[in-house]
Amino acid sequence: MTNPSPPEENLQNNPPEAENSLSLEFLQEEHLNLKQEVETLHEKQTKLRSLLQTLVSGLLIGILIMIGIAGWFAYNMLVQQQINRKEAKKAAETNAKLREQVEALEATLQRQQQQLEQIRQDFPDELKTLSETVQSQERQLDLLRDQVNLVEEPVDDEQ
Repeated sequence: MTNPSPPEENLQNNPPEAENSLSLEFLQEEHLNLKQEVETLHEKQTKLRSLLQTLVSGLLIGILIMIGIAGWFAYNMLVQQQINRKEAKKAAETNAKLREQVEALEATLQRQQQQLEQIRQDFPDELKTLSETVQSQERQLDLLRDQVNLVEEPVDDEQ
């Protein structure tokens, strides 16, 4: 069989008053042991609670930092997209203006080419007319010279 604990032995061998005092001592001792154990458990609980609070606080800080970084990247990307949109819009406007200027220059060039072609077509006709006029006047001039020479020759002979 098992050995009885010391308070139980005392209870079996001692008178009832002694048993009450022994059981009171035993209860007080048990109370102190339980109290110490409760305090130890309470200290461990407090340490675990502090550790858990520290861990949760650290995780919250880490999460907040990650949210902040993600927010910064999102903001940066949004700003970059806005800048790209503005640049694309400006480039499109510039492209449209340049296209209008090129079209205007092409229209002007076509008009000038048409005018040049018209001048080229008109010029030979005018040149031909002018050339014929000059030749006609040269013939008349030659005739007049001949007549002047004829008129002058008899005068020279008389002298």
